[in-house]
Amino acid sequence: MYGSVVFILAEKECDIHMRTIRKMLEHSQWANRHLLEHLIANQTVNKKVKQLMAHIVASELVWMTRLQERDSNHIDLWSEIELKECLKQAESNAAIYSEYLAKLHEVDLIKMIHYRNQTGKQYETSIGDILTHVALHSQYHRGQINSLMRYDGKDPVNVDMITYIREISQN
Repeated sequence: MYGSVVFILAEKECDIHMRTIRKMLEHSQWANRHLLEHLIANQTVNKKVKQLMAHIVASELVWMTRLQERDSNHIDLWSEIELKECLKQAESNAAIYSEYLAKLHEVDLIKMIHYRNQTGKQYETSIGDILTHVALHSQYHRGQINSLMRYDGKDPVNVDMITYIREISQN
């Protein structure tokens, strides 16, 4: 009996983890779109801002490619693409991640993925840790973009998780 209680608790904990990962990734996609739309509308010219935004969308693609157990070495993590192209890639990434998450089950989060990074070094990481990394990595770089905007004398874009939560709860 005790063993089944532990299993039920572990299953509930995993379920909470799955919901958290989904919410983090949904927020990340919202934040990417929100920030990109602002940058495009304000005709942002800061090269570093554009480079970081391109890096965010390329990184998301790299990680999805790895999650699909395919080689990601052909994807340039630091390409220089225009913001409108970043928006198209962000929208494509959002659709791909949404489809991936829809098929993912809680037990899949512990599955280990074997992959090589862009320099060829081999790693093994769980699906749950990869998805958590994707959301946090993107948020880190969006913070850098907002810092650069403030340095340029522009108002940063509010891409906080709580802002996203408030927005979706109103819809």
